[in-house]
Amino acid sequence: MGTAYKLNCKHCTYSRDVFLGIGFSHMYLSSILPIIKNTEARQRITAFISDESAKHDSYEALFVCGKCNNLHNELFLQIKSNSDRYEINYNCSRCSEPLPSEPLEELSPTTTVLTCPNCGKKKLDITSYMDWD
Repeated sequence: MGTAYKLNCKHCTYSRDVFLGIGFSHMYLSSILPIIKNTEARQRITAFISDESAKHDSYEALFVCGKCNNLHNELFLQIKSNSDRYEINYNCSRCSEPLPSEPLEELSPTTTVLTCPNCGKKKLDITSYMDWD
């Protein structure tokens, strides 16, 4: 299960919904494949589907660009087998900087401090508003 959050800035008009966590489509590599647009990534994932030693970790995550603070709600996917390893990596859509390989561990309204990607002020308001599958 996952949780949907609304992120709002008190200093400008920035507002964003993000969905974090695991859903039913993350259970099997074959069910993840249809949401992958990148051809190279699809090929790599397909190679793991028939490998019985392959184990994966997959969930919707929030990545924060270290250069411009842009927020990216993307699929985290890491696959390991006895003979290979693969992880999806992303670049920032705003500044093209590589995003960190590890997303935020949690999103807490009381402890998570996110900088607004628009105005640069600290501490976006974080509100949980829905559980999803």
